[in-house]
Amino acid sequence: MSDIRTTPSVTPQNCLNFADAALYLAGHTVADPYLRELHAKAASGEITVKEAGHLGEEYLCTKFGVDHE
Repeated sequence: MSDIRTTPSVTPQNCLNFADAALYLAGHTVADPYLRELHAKAASGEITVKEAGHLGEEYLCTKFGVDHE
């Protein structure tokens, strides 16, 4: 008999929970629905982390009236 140990697969929700916990411990939260949607899409592989970062940056620049280049 083999002594191979397996670990459960990490789900997108596990990734989101981990990131939320890390942000909370650092004194931050992300409440914006669009940014949370981007995070969820990146966690599920629907978009890349780089794409999510770019879209989030554009969104925040537009929201706060900062020129984005």
